[in-house]
Amino acid sequence: MCQRNKAKIFKMQQAGMSDNQIVAQFVKDEGPDIVLNQPGTFDFLMPYIALALGLLVVWWFIRRMRRPALATATPADSAALDRYRDQIEKEVSKLD
Repeated sequence: MCQRNKAKIFKMQQAGMSDNQIVAQFVKDEGPDIVLNQPGTFDFLMPYIALALGLLVVWWFIRRMRRPALATATPADSAALDRYRDQIEKEVSKLD
């Protein structure tokens, strides 16, 4: 179909028709759906915007996973720490 339409456009140009006349002839022959609107700037940039957002999400996720977890002390942990401190103090006193 593409080759056929290119040949048709070439013949119309050789006959001296302007671009607007050629488009009007195609619309008349094929219907209004034959005319394609060119994408705007936003449509052209959309894949790059999506790629940038995806990279930001990946960067954020990796950064979040590499961050060390915050230590939270529980009462059981503080009791164990107190025992270890007492044991350390006893052993240090033996060294003197």
